[in-house]
Amino acid sequence: MKPNKTNIHPYDYIIIGAGASGPIVAKSLASDGYSVLMLEAGLGVDPEDDDVWDPQRWFKVQEDPVIEWGYRSTKQENLNGRTLNMMQSRCLGGCTIHNAMVYVRGGQTTYNYWEQSLGCTGWGYDDLKPLFEGTEQTIGILKGESDAFVEAVFQAAKNNGLPYNADYNTNPTEHGCVPFEFTIEVDGKSMRRTTSYEKYIGAKGKVKNLTIEPGAFVHRILFAKEKRAGKIQANGIRYQNRFGDLKTEYVNKEVILSAGSIASPKILLQSGVGPRDDLEKLGIEVIKDLPAVGKNFYDDLGLPTAFIQKQTLPRQPYGFVTSGIFATDKPDFDPQKPRYADVNMEIQICTSDLPGSPQIGIPYYSIGMAAMHLKSRGTISLSSNDPREAPVVDPNYLSNPEDIKQCIFALKLALNIAWDVALEDWRCFPVLPTAFPLPKAGGGWDWHWLGIEKTFDEYLENYIRNTAVTIQHYIGTCSMGTDAQSSVVSPDLKVHGISGLRVIDASVAPTPITGNTAGVSYVIGAKGAQLLKASK
Repeated sequence: MKPNKTNIHPYDYIIIGAGASGPIVAKSLASDGYSVLMLEAGLGVDPEDDDVWDPQRWFKVQEDPVIEWGYRSTKQENLNGRTLNMMQSRCLGGCTIHNAMVYVRGGQTTYNYWEQSLGCTGWGYDDLKPLFEGTEQTIGILKGESDAFVEAVFQAAKNNGLPYNADYNTNPTEHGCVPFEFTIEVDGKSMRRTTSYEKYIGAKGKVKNLTIEPGAFVHRILFAKEKRAGKIQANGIRYQNRFGDLKTEYVNKEVILSAGSIASPKILLQSGVGPRDDLEKLGIEVIKDLPAVGKNFYDDLGLPTAFIQKQTLPRQPYGFVTSGIFATDKPDFDPQKPRYADVNMEIQICTSDLPGSPQIGIPYYSIGMAAMHLKSRGTISLSSNDPREAPVVDPNYLSNPEDIKQCIFALKLALNIAWDVALEDWRCFPVLPTAFPLPKAGGGWDWHWLGIEKTFDEYLENYIRNTAVTIQHYIGTCSMGTDAQSSVVSPDLKVHGISGLRVIDASVAPTPITGNTAGVSYVIGAKGAQLLKASK
């Protein structure tokens, strides 16, 4: 693909979103000589702001109303009617500015499933591996160092049947207890978070052929009035700039949505691309009836536990303790029937000395679980035809009855690890949940708890429904596939039935990956850039 010298508009490409994926695409296109406009709803971030760049302060970033969209979920029927904060960042760098920096490729078997079972040619792990390696080299990945507490966690995991896995990102499986890797670099004597925006574009935003406009809130994508060869042509965007002015920009080649798993489907819907009935009810002109837009919304579910510490823990400079545990994705892992003794989970541990972390007046450590590969799916929809209104975010957690069984099993495994003898020198007593093992007559142990529930499973189920939270691993709302009824984009990331429009971000992931979603967002950006290079 080469630049067209007969272009009539200032920009060949317009990219909506400067988060994890967009900057990778923008840099590639600009480097090939194309004129690119990249819009971001949020503003820039001060490169000297320690609250943003210090890896230990990620709790504080997620409390910043300037950076956060402030999305709330609908009342979750299966979480006892609670509404949850659905964190999503708006700034140059997107969610890589506020995440906890754990880097995970996401499980080789999952990508092979996309290619072999879902027909997403070119998305198998062997195809993606060099792209992972390229983004990792550019962004910078740091493997955490061990200490006495980390080794105790590893031993507790081993005692519960989870082997040590020295490199979960390059080994065929993530399964086991692992030393976490982070999107962090050593900056002199301190550590600093890295983002794709900073590494591909640079803090000053100076890339030849690339124009960046922060504070640009997109109202809709525009389409040519005439249909060409039976298809609709995206030809521009309408947006409100940071001064409040409505502006229109047309494009010579393509509009690229990289706004994330909440905003990308929202922009499609408010542009008239989505389920016909939903759009017509809101009085939105239907440009293309695509039933899957905003559907298939997936998020891992967070299950918290916390323990008062018996002694001072070693300093943890990474944001999370570097010991991670993946009880999932064994070599025979099947994404259609995921299981590890009926549980798929990732355990992440953090400490109460992190700035902005919840405080209870005494030092503790938190063992946070992400229950993964759950079956429930939610939706992103519009509340009105006014693009300024927030979307309706419904994760629909635990709507599939199988999920609560998996979460109970996950919590039991985590508690077995947390109460293992290997952690005896570090663990004092539990804060959450208030459950503990006691020896029983004749040998062995029984679980006891503070509550009126008659069985331990009943206690854990109530605990989960009362305390589970988002883990911010959003994917799936513009899912990739070959069928326009059940997916939004084809394997080349083009929106079904529309020319000149692609989605390149985590929303295209058709099924959950195993782990945190920054890594898959980066590789989707790199794959999208590769596909654009190859297009004619």
